[in-house]
Amino acid sequence: MANIFVHLIVIFFLIVTGCVSSISPPPFTLPTNTLDERIAAVENRLPVKGWSKWNVMTLVDRMEHYNVPGVSIAVINKDEIEWSKGYGTLEVGSNKPVTPDTLFQAGSIGKSLTATATMHFVEEGYLSLDENVNDKLVSWKVPENRFTKKENVTLRRLLSHSAGMTVGGFRGYSEGEQIPDLLQILDGKSPANNKPIRVDKMPGKEFRYSGGGFQVVQQLLEDVQDEPFALIMQETILRPSGMTSSAYELSLPQDRKDIAAIAHNVNGQPAPGKWHNLACFGAGGGLWTTPTDLARFGIEISKAYKGKPNRIISHQSAEVMLTPQSDAGELGREVKRYLPGFCNQVNYGLGFILCGEGQDFMFLHPGHNLPGYRSLLVVMPEKEQGIALMINGEKGNGLELEIFYSFAQAYKWIRN
Repeated sequence: MANIFVHLIVIFFLIVTGCVSSISPPPFTLPTNTLDERIAAVENRLPVKGWSKWNVMTLVDRMEHYNVPGVSIAVINKDEIEWSKGYGTLEVGSNKPVTPDTLFQAGSIGKSLTATATMHFVEEGYLSLDENVNDKLVSWKVPENRFTKKENVTLRRLLSHSAGMTVGGFRGYSEGEQIPDLLQILDGKSPANNKPIRVDKMPGKEFRYSGGGFQVVQQLLEDVQDEPFALIMQETILRPSGMTSSAYELSLPQDRKDIAAIAHNVNGQPAPGKWHNLACFGAGGGLWTTPTDLARFGIEISKAYKGKPNRIISHQSAEVMLTPQSDAGELGREVKRYLPGFCNQVNYGLGFILCGEGQDFMFLHPGHNLPGYRSLLVVMPEKEQGIALMINGEKGNGLELEIFYSFAQAYKWIRN
């Protein structure tokens, strides 16, 4: 799932998208009037060698440059999936191609799904955004200390990374390592490899990215519903959204292993054991999915935000989720310095990063699971457009940005 440095990755992403937004297009352009032309533009116009100096290359060339064996992309247009394609292979040297059905680990994009599921139960009256979570937690309680005696740990604060919780992220478990249960993760007890998840800052005071906080949300959902987290997510998000390829599974069955992209390190070498197991961190990084399924989820959120019929959440809940809850702290300040006129304010809502305004308002989330998965979901609801992409290479964050920019140019997100 997203590691402790995920906010730096997000900053880099936003800086790049903002910087390029003020650059004039290159002296040559590719037509984008038809679907085939738009796909060709995305595949063949990736910007390299700096964002203020135009030099473009193909997606295949850049995959080789970044030691990335496989990429999968799904594009949203008019609140529908306009196209999806896979590129490269499941593993370096393999002849098994990446297709739109190839599975990847989604990393911290899963936090957006968790937040949405949580809002479902807020709508149903099982939970409240502003009550002390210890009032509903049964199997485990947030340990009391001098901070919690003054301010409560609430769902609103957990979902906006402002609850003062520790543990930014988790590395997961490689093949052969014992997998902890959720209570062991929460208390940092063996075989968990993380420190205890605790409050060490005043809740509600400031933004600090905390994967640990989402593990508390997972425990809360399981206690309130008396069901496993995977089943909760299947019933509230995956099935209603039509995310038929997605699942939270501790061990993939063989038929799904056969279509799963293998993680690769920065040198482009396959990870021992193919990937790390992060299913025990369901709320933050345990989702196996495809860009097409992520796009389906993004479309449902986009529709809900605009008050259109959707299958997972009310308009009122979507508005709350996509309303700034935290100023994103140093993340927001850093982005503002680099995005004058594009993202005057960067905030965190409930499970989503928020940027821009009006027609340019976007909600997004990146994902990063060690040892080699990168992913990104970005949606502009007013434009009814967006992109979901997934990569099976640790060095793929640079490629991720180049693909996004190529998409933004092809779909006219760039202000000339």
